[in-house]
Amino acid sequence: MINAETIRGSKISVLLQELEEDNTLVNLRVLGKNYSHLTMVTGAKKVKGKSFFRIDYPAGFKEVIDKTGSWRINFEFTGRDRIPYIFKTSEGEISEDGIWICFPEVIQREQRRKNFRIQAPVGTVFYFELNSQDFEMGVINIGLEGALVTLKKGVESSPVLKMGQTLKDARFKFPLNREELSVAVKEALVRRVEPGPVKGRNRYAIQLTKMEKTARRDFKDIIYKTERRILRKRVGIDF
Repeated sequence: MINAETIRGSKISVLLQELEEDNTLVNLRVLGKNYSHLTMVTGAKKVKGKSFFRIDYPAGFKEVIDKTGSWRINFEFTGRDRIPYIFKTSEGEISEDGIWICFPEVIQREQRRKNFRIQAPVGTVFYFELNSQDFEMGVINIGLEGALVTLKKGVESSPVLKMGQTLKDARFKFPLNREELSVAVKEALVRRVEPGPVKGRNRYAIQLTKMEKTARRDFKDIIYKTERRILRKRVGIDF
């Protein structure tokens, strides 16, 4: 599960100042247009009681704003804590000294726990071999340390796996757009066995105990991308 901390008030000013000081790259996306560009925060000011922050001019930005007539913009960045932040704005102006955007009402910061779980992308599968038999498990949720899986086809007269059992040379397959990414798992441990909502389909909590560095990195990247998609939907930010 994702926890999102809502940042308001003076904390927004502090956070935007950090972006300026650190020259942090910020991804800007104009809603309603296929326009996405990296920029940086370069200043802040107050006008008639309203706070604005200035961004470096992204190529083609003025043309897009002129066509849409709207300042509905999404921003994403990674903070000093290496955690993603997202926010949206709806007011701004282009002046001689730069592009000025009205401060957002809130900024959402993801809260990650070591044992957090998020729903796996639809179609994610976990494969392994046991006693010379191939098994295919549907993946219910995933986290940095493992996954919750269940038998994809058929029924079980008794649990396929036992608590404490070790699985070797397993793999995940993640659907990514029209392609699939296979992530190898050298060793996994069955931490928990529990009845599922469907009779004859148990659920198994799998801990990923051994993975190559590249496989672990790919696994984490998929989790973070999936997490950000869920967070965008939660706070009403379009893709």
